[in-house]
Amino acid sequence: MIRKTAAELQVGDVFYRETYRKPNPETDWPYTVSSMRRVPQHDFFGKMSMMVEVQAVNRVTGPAKLTLAEDEGVWLTDAPAAAAPEEGRLRRSRRWR
Repeated sequence: MIRKTAAELQVGDVFYRETYRKPNPETDWPYTVSSMRRVPQHDFFGKMSMMVEVQAVNRVTGPAKLTLAEDEGVWLTDAPAAAAPEEGRLRRSRRWR
């Protein structure tokens, strides 16, 4: 895993949000970036900062919209996104319920 900032993310990247420890692939949920854009945001005192709005897919919870600070840390994985086969399997199981 490689630590980078949210501003360095690209479409197709698989990443974990940074927490107090390095992510564990067995227990933490990865996100796959589907689209992203930079958005200005004003804080309480009127100071403007740029945020990164990321549309991502989580293999457990599905689509997600994350708003990250440009300098917020994320952990990129080396593995390609492998979420598609599992999602297809889950969709089929939901139809039978």
